Formats: sequence, structure tokens, C-alpha cells
Amino acid sequence: MLGLCGRVAGRQFKCKFCKEEFVGTATRIKSHLANIPGRDISCCKKVPHDVQKLAYIAIGGPNKRVKGMPSSSNTNAENNTNLTSNAPVVQPSGSELPGDKNKKEEADELLGHWLVSNGIPIHAVQTNSFRNFVHRAVECGPKYELPSFSSFETEIIPCLEKKVEDYVRDVEKSWAATGCTFMLNLRRDKKLGAFIDVYVYSPKGVVFQNSFLQNNKSAEELERIVSAEIEKVGPSNVVQLIINAMELESIGEFLVHKYPQIFKSNCAAHEVQLVLKEIFVKVCWVRKVIRGGYLIVKFLHKDDNILSIARKHTNRKLKSPCLTRFSSCFLMLQSIFDTKLELQQLVASPEWRELAHDEEESIKEVSGFIRDPEFWCQVEDALQILKPIVSILQLAESDGSTLGYLYDAVERAKEEIKKNHGNNNEKYEAIREIFDEKHSRNILNRIHAAAAFLNPSYMCNEGFQFDGKMKAGIDFILENFVTDEDEKPFTREFLNYKKKPSD
Repeated sequence: MLGLCGRVAGRQFKCKFCKEEFVGTATRIKSHLANIPGRDISCCKKVPHDVQKLAYIAIGGPNKRVKGMPSSSNTNAENNTNLTSNAPVVQPSGSELPGDKNKKEEADELLGHWLVSNGIPIHAVQTNSFRNFVHRAVECGPKYELPSFSSFETEIIPCLEKKVEDYVRDVEKSWAATGCTFMLNLRRDKKLGAFIDVYVYSPKGVVFQNSFLQNNKSAEELERIVSAEIEKVGPSNVVQLIINAMELESIGEFLVHKYPQIFKSNCAAHEVQLVLKEIFVKVCWVRKVIRGGYLIVKFLHKDDNILSIARKHTNRKLKSPCLTRFSSCFLMLQSIFDTKLELQQLVASPEWRELAHDEEESIKEVSGFIRDPEFWCQVEDALQILKPIVSILQLAESDGSTLGYLYDAVERAKEEIKKNHGNNNEKYEAIREIFDEKHSRNILNRIHAAAAFLNPSYMCNEGFQFDGKMKAGIDFILENFVTDEDEKPFTREFLNYKKKPSD
């Protein structure tokens, strides 16, 4: 490698490709040829790709492909390069290969040790911020060094704080122009009690406003605290109030009475979760299916030995349900149904039969579910009937404004449930009744119907019909949010807009 940069005098070298002269060591020469920039290290612009690749490997970076370098594994750099030095060519050893299992296991163990020793929740490694950091660090290559404590304290954290402040300032400026939604979220902590979190949302973004304990506070005190938060935002800027719990209902009624220009609605995502909860509790056959799925997932994750055997037969990860998010039961059933064949192969394997000696009762129950064709039919039925409801939840939890789309999504779900209902009235009637009752009372209100009519992408579709719910929503807006001087222009614009689909 040194032979590619001929010695000029002392420790001064001259590159044979770009003819640049510089003072260097062996490492600096390799970096120059590998096109890895550094302090006072220039990149050779004329180095052949095969030489660049060898230099990069020699400097310890075989796991990162150099920008502009051919990715073909058929390139034989050793045969195509004429080296004028007697120094041996540094080739990657088996332990340096990108897919090396031992190094990955060691890295995983170090990551686990870091999480445990610092008391960091395991789910932190699944966050986008952590993944983005890891990917960018890999892009930086072997020369990346973690910032010092001083850098965090004096540069990085203050920079992040300024970005957050700028973001909040931009969002707050938008409230006067677009209006905003005031959101109250009841959050329970096992040790501290119940908290009320206050968020303010607008098309520009969402801002966390405040959080306070609900414990031992009277209704009047809570109303005063929340009212003060609205005054900070500016009552004229607040258009909508969203709450996510019955305990907040009295506060919502107080605020709507005090600020008549604000309309109140329930959190659609929270209400859909309650619909799913009621279905899981009250519909016997759905409850049995979920119990069977939960027993399968729980047993397969019982210990490392069972999990290892399961992973030999199932390539996909089975999802575990969450106690507070009832939609996770649907996702659990979906993951089980997607691995139906693999699970059936698993219970027929010799390894599974060996487990029966140690886990006879539990393995017998799990095997019974997996081998039972009726169980799989029930799983498929549950997924089919619950999917339209879960799709509403996915819409409600998606980014951006969903007000103009929620009404249509609920109407479509009603049609899907009715279609899936078929002739089996006894099996699906309870689900339909629960959904109809909850959606008409809690998920939707008159504003959602009016917003659907005022959404051109929905209103201009074929088959659109202006129904009584939409008319009631428009009348509600006209009565509560349109001033006397704007009433005639509003009515005129409304009639013109309503004629558009027939043009």
C-alpha cells in the first residue's frame, strides 16, 4: 500500500495517482487512497476503485461500502491491482466479514448490558430516534467517536433545546390563523395517581401544554386550572375540545359553557378502543378466540428453550397483547393467523413432542388450539368482523387532520360489518349492536358529518349522498359558530358548494 505513494524526502510522500505530496504515516496513506476524509487528509480523486477498496479494507472498514465503489462481489481486487510494494495485502479475515455472527452477538450483548446497567427500558431501542442515531453512526464509519460530556452539555443539548423552542414558537404563531384543538388526556400512574395532560394541536403541529395531578382536587379547582390553560392559548384561538375519559366530562361541559365558540367531542381513538373492549368482554366466541391466541403466544414465550424451538419453525414474530390497548388483541390474532401453517408444523415436530414430558398440561392445551380447525375458522371470522373497526382506529391515530374522513370511515365500517354479518345473525348481531350504539353516541358527532360534507375528496365522489346527519351538522355550525353578519354569505356558499357534483 505504501508503494502506491512514493517517498519524496523523509516522511513526505507523493501519490502515484493524483500526484499530491503530503507528510504521512501508513494510516494517513491508506485513508488518502480509501477516500476517507480526516484532519489534514485529502481524498485521492483518481484512485482506481479496486485500489480504493483494498485501502478501505486495510484501514479497518470492510463493513461499509465506500461511496462510488462497485458493490459487485465478483470484483477480484487482488488480481486486478499492480502493487509496487512488498508489503502484504491486507484482506478481511473471517471475523471481519459484514455478516459475522460472533461480532453481531457481541454487539447485541453490549447493547443489552448498556440498557440494563443504565436502567433504560428495552423498548427504547425500537424508537425511531435511536434507530436514526445507529444508522447515521454506521454511515460515519469506524472513525465516529461519541461526543464528550462537555460537548453534550455545551453544544448538543442547547442546540436541541433551541430547535424545540423554535418549533413551539412556530406552532403557537399558527393558532391565530388556523385555530387549534385543545386536548385533555387522563393518564393513570400506579404510584402517583391520575394525571391530566394538556395538549394543543393545530395543522402546524402539536405542543404539550401542561400536566397536573387530578388527585384530591375538586371539580371547581380542576375547571379553574384547565380554564387557565385555555386563557394562555387564547380562547378565540381554540375551536375544539377533545377529551378521552368520562371523568373529564364535567370539565368539558364547564369549558363549553364558559367558551361557547368551542365544541366538545370525545377522542375517537379512545372510543374505538372501548368498542373493542366491550366486544371482547361481552361476545363469548370472540373472547374464547382471544384466550386461545393469548395462551399460544404466552406459552411460546415461556422460556428461552421453547422460544428457540418455535423460532426454528416460525420466521415471523408473534405479537403479544397489551392490557390497555384492546386493538393489540386483533394484531395478536393477525400474527397467529399469518403463521398458521408454521405453528401446525411446529406441534408436529419431534422437538415439540419432547417438550410434552415437561409441560404436559399446558402444552396439551396449546396443541389442542393449534390442531383444531374450528379454532382457525373462528380466528378468521374474528379478524374479518373486527377489521373494519380497527381500520377506524388506524385512521383516528394517523398523523394529520382526520376530521373530514372519520364519518365516511365509520359508514364504510357499518357496511362491511353488515356484509360480513351474512345469514349468521346469532353470531354477529351482538357485535353489530355494540358498534352501532357506540359509534352513534360516542365516536361521531354532528361536526364529523358536516366535515365529511365539506371535504371535497369525499363529497365529490360518485355515490355521495347528503343525508340528514350532514344537514344537522351544517345547521349546528350555522347556529353556533357563524355570526349574524356571516350567516347569509355562509348560506350562499353552502348552496353553491352543494351543487358542485352535478356540474
